[in-house]
Amino acid sequence: MKETYVSDRYARALFGAVGSYKSGSLETALGELVRLQSDIYANAELAALLRNPLIAVGQKRETFLRSLGVRVKDFSPFVINFLSLLVVKKRVELLPLIIKKFTRLVEESKGAVKAYVKSASALSDEQRKKIEAKLEAWLQRKVTIDASVNPELLAGVVVQVGDQVLDNSLRFKMKGLKNILQS
Repeated sequence: MKETYVSDRYARALFGAVGSYKSGSLETALGELVRLQSDIYANAELAALLRNPLIAVGQKRETFLRSLGVRVKDFSPFVINFLSLLVVKKRVELLPLIIKKFTRLVEESKGAVKAYVKSASALSDEQRKKIEAKLEAWLQRKVTIDASVNPELLAGVVVQVGDQVLDNSLRFKMKGLKNILQS
């Protein structure tokens, strides 16, 4: 829970700083963050070094910047400074959560929202469009769907938009029926 709260604060701080800089920079910063995250986790030595509590913060920061080398110019100062701050504050392990929250903030700023849809089997294009249209009508916003398959649901879908969860799965309905029959 603490990690979520802390990652929320970092994501909001970055969003505020980058968002006030110039238009279009939010999407750029998001792309850079995702690229840097994949670079960090692709280099197992660097990822281990950044997580190691025995190595001095200054040395971690130097190694991180050195690992980027000439590519530092490919990234905005906001993103480089932000990641340096995460290294100094020993919060690099929160980067995936920060990126997830930052992504949500960027989408919300564009008037869009992401819906996470779990279904028992893969959704067809028609099903996907129907769900998207129903959610857009309900939320009065543009919706993008991130679909995944969870066979444990048996049938139906579970939709999560922000903090709200709509569970229309057979598994959920069977649990409700079981509770009714047991009482």
